[in-house]
Amino acid sequence: ALFLSLPHRNSRRWEEVVKSLSSKEINSFMDFKDCIGKYVEPQNSHYSFMCLREFIGSLSEDDKGMFFNYTLQVIIKLAILLPKVFPGEVPLLCAGKEGMVSLTGAQIASLLACGFLCIFPWSKLRDGDSNTFPQINFFKLLDRVSSQNIGKIKCIVHYFLASASLLDQPSCQPCRHVTFIRRAGAEPSQPWDLSSLPVSGPPPALPLLPPPSPPPHCEVARPPGGHPPAQAPS
Repeated sequence: ALFLSLPHRNSRRWEEVVKSLSSKEINSFMDFKDCIGKYVEPQNSHYSFMCLREFIGSLSEDDKGMFFNYTLQVIIKLAILLPKVFPGEVPLLCAGKEGMVSLTGAQIASLLACGFLCIFPWSKLRDGDSNTFPQINFFKLLDRVSSQNIGKIKCIVHYFLASASLLDQPSCQPCRHVTFIRRAGAEPSQPWDLSSLPVSGPPPALPLLPPPSPPPHCEVARPPGGHPPAQAPS
């Protein structure tokens, strides 16, 4: 089985990430870029985050202040929650194999926050012999300038604003979760391009997977006094 490379599994690098995100206020695009540049790996150092710069440049002064003073701090706090909401491993759903993963809202928000901040380690995980898992960090989205990508960044920023309440909850509420299921059918008896069967028609019956079990209960730290700049955990 393959598992997602969670950043905090490398304790030394995780300390560098948390220190970089917590030691200095981020008040501009250059501050953000310099912060990420302290822990990003050489394989990804060529990204310049120009689409994020365009997004920030399109904001009014009030909205810029909101982004750097509040929204970005929420994203950082959600990312730093990762070791608390993921005490175990996250299996990857491989092609051709049935599987299931259930995640709480806090777990999903923490994973996406780490992706937005490009924290995940560089790797080439392969599913079998040919298919490579896509990059989980948001390098390409934050780098390639287009109206579509700017729109996606706006949606993601709004998602993090809506997820800020997860920082104020004493627990992850295990009964509320999202389940991802991969189904796999039997191998075809002959290549698809040689088959004479019609494309339309009912799909083949697949065996039912067991119902998902609730994720383990996990404690989420409450930030003192609202949402001040993120602090490194002691």
